Formats: sequence, C-alpha cells, structure tokens
Amino acid sequence: MFERFPASQRTIVSWNALLAAYVKNGCLKQAEVVFDSMPGQNVVSWTTMIHAYSHSGHIEKARKLFSSMPEKNLVSWNTMLQAFIDANQMNQAQDLYETMPHWNVVSWNSMLAAAAQSGRLEEAKGIFSLMPEWGVVSCTSLILASSRAGNLDTAKAMFDKMPVRNIVAWTAILAMYGENGHLEQAKHIFDTMPKRNLVSWTSMLLAYASNVDAMEIYHLMNLHGVKPDALCFRGVLVACNHIGLLYEGWRCFLHMIYDHGISPRKTHFCFMVDSLSRAGQLENAESLANTMPFEPDVCTWSALLAACEGHKDGERGVRIARHLLGLDPKHSATHVVLSNMCAGLRAVVEDPATVSQG
Repeated sequence: MFERFPASQRTIVSWNALLAAYVKNGCLKQAEVVFDSMPGQNVVSWTTMIHAYSHSGHIEKARKLFSSMPEKNLVSWNTMLQAFIDANQMNQAQDLYETMPHWNVVSWNSMLAAAAQSGRLEEAKGIFSLMPEWGVVSCTSLILASSRAGNLDTAKAMFDKMPVRNIVAWTAILAMYGENGHLEQAKHIFDTMPKRNLVSWTSMLLAYASNVDAMEIYHLMNLHGVKPDALCFRGVLVACNHIGLLYEGWRCFLHMIYDHGISPRKTHFCFMVDSLSRAGQLENAESLANTMPFEPDVCTWSALLAACEGHKDGERGVRIARHLLGLDPKHSATHVVLSNMCAGLRAVVEDPATVSQG
C-alpha cells in the first residue's frame, strides 16, 4: 500500500506509520530499512527505533541511537529510561534519570516500579515522596516494593490509603499475604475483591500450594470459566506433589497439554519426575527424566537420587549419581548418598543372610 503512493505524497506521518507497523510486528530488519530510507526523520521516528531496539534486546544500539538524536523530547527520555530498566541496567537508568531535563509521572513510575521489582523499599519511598502527584500505578508499585522487602504493614497501610484500587493493586496485596504464608488474610482479600482475574486465582493457588485446599481453588477457578496458564498449572503440580496426589497431578499435566494446548516447561516435567520419585515409581521417573525435551538439572536428578536411596535401589542410584556428577562434580550431597548406597550394596553382596531374606 505504501509503495503505491508517489514519493511526493509520502509525508513524515506516513513514513512513521509504516515504521511503527514494522516495529509493532517485530520486524526489526524491515524497520531499520524504513528508518534509513526516510528522507528526514523526526523525534517520533528516532523514538520508535529506540523502542524497537529495546524490545529486541539490542540495548547498546538503542543507547547509541539515543545519543545521536538531534533533538529529544520527554517521550524519548522516558523510552530510553525504560529500555535501561528492562535490560536490568539500573546504574545506567539512574544516571539517565538524574540527567533528564525534567520528569513526569511516567518517569517516576518507571523508576518506582524498577525499585519495587528488586525490593529496594527505601529507594522506592524516596521516589514516591518526590512525586507531586501519584495514582494507582504509583501506589501499587510501593505496595510491591514493601512486599518484596517483607514490610507487610507498610504495604497494607498504602493499600488502605488508596482512594481507588484496580485489580492490580488488589492482586498485589493478595500475593503479598500469600507469599508470606498469611493464608487467612489472603483468603479475606480474595473474598473481598470486587473482580478477579487469572493472576488473582493463580496467586491464591500458589499461596495454598502445600495445602489440600489448592485443588479446590483450581476446580473453583474452572467453574468460574477462568482459563489456566502455564504458571497456574505449575501451582497445581506443586500442590499435587506436596499432597501426594500423583494420579491427579498426571491428569492435570495431560489436561494442560491436550485440553489447553500449553507446552510443558522444564519446571512442569521436573515436578512430575519428583512426584513419581516420591511415589516410588523410580523406573517411570528415570524414564521421564531421560525422555523429556529438556536437559534434566541438578534438582531433578537429586530428587530421583534421594528416592533411590530411600527405596534401596542402589543400582539405579549409581546410574543417577553419574548424571549428577557430570553436571556438578563437587556436589557433596551426591557423594554422600553414593557412598551410602555403595556401602549398602557391598553389605548385600557380602552377607548371604541378607540375600536369602530378599
């Protein structure tokens, strides 16, 4: 469509629209071609490309482009600020923030959210105190920072002060109570929420992951028509693992794949290996570990090795220990378990009475 326009009718607006379309669809190479072909870029063009590089993980290209800009507006500054934050380059973000000609609510919220995500409560409080005005996003970020720092009282006080609460704020305070083991308070918040979404249900499920009530929450979620995602199923499998519901766990695992079309992640497979190991189904556990589409990690093999020791399966244990030592030759727990099992195997071989009892 763009090519049909005569060159004389292609304005900066149409060029920027084409550039933005490529960026929105993740077509970085095409966006670069368009940007380089533009007869003249404006601040929107430059900022759009900075955003494109940032979201593609090319933070250095974004930085160089920002430095080359002939003129910058507040949107440009905020875009680069968020780019540094998304790349977890907090020192660069702080330096840029301090050199900005002025700030707005987007600038403050970006820095506030960054401090909140890493649990830097005092820094978040400092930014919050400098804001001439704050809204739901600012308050929610401070709640999150307080929660990450383990300061539940500050988070609850901020939540109570909020004149308006959106579902993000409700879910943040719910997750805070759940993550800190305050199940009664979490349930009260959940029951009080004017509206719930998948994140709210998942937060409750993860809060009760070691409790039989987790499965009731999962079934209620299905009855309310909320479609679970991969993280939600992770909580379900954790619950089944803790409670010892092996077959229920397998049913949910298959339900996730075939009914919801969710490809299992490594954590899902690892939980299933652990569940089989705990149930004493060592052959099935080892088979799953060897055939899953991910390389088993130390945690996966360690769970299976511990089960081999508990069920006196020395031959399989030696095999599993080899996998573990291949990943971490200095894994001390493996050496201890392997030594114990080898001693047990020697005792069986050397004691005819033990063999006759078997």
